[in-house]
Amino acid sequence: ASLLEGKEERRNFKMGAFDTFKGALISSKCYLESLSSEEAMTIECLKKDIKDGDPLLFMTNGESGKVTFLLTHASGLSLGVGIYPYLGKEIEMRAQVVKIDDIQILKVNPDKDIKLLRNSSLFSK
Repeated sequence: ASLLEGKEERRNFKMGAFDTFKGALISSKCYLESLSSEEAMTIECLKKDIKDGDPLLFMTNGESGKVTFLLTHASGLSLGVGIYPYLGKEIEMRAQVVKIDDIQILKVNPDKDIKLLRNSSLFSK
């Protein structure tokens, strides 16, 4: 039996405006591994996580430190291999912010709304 049995679960859902963000694509597994090993993340690690179906995150600098968003395709489909050219790079993207409870999501169309800036310092050369 569920704790919510007989009760409707309520979620705080808010669709935000489109905005421009600068940062890098990461996965939580690769990022945490890099912190514990004190080595930079690798693109191969991200590709493996994408292949395994793990979600990509977008890390940017906010007013009080690093801010991480769950990243999804604007269509709701998987980002898939189309996101590979942006791995290991600092990027600028135009995306819509969606907030569900405490989870912040960026919805992006990688075919037209992402611009490469430079190699990211989070990754090994």
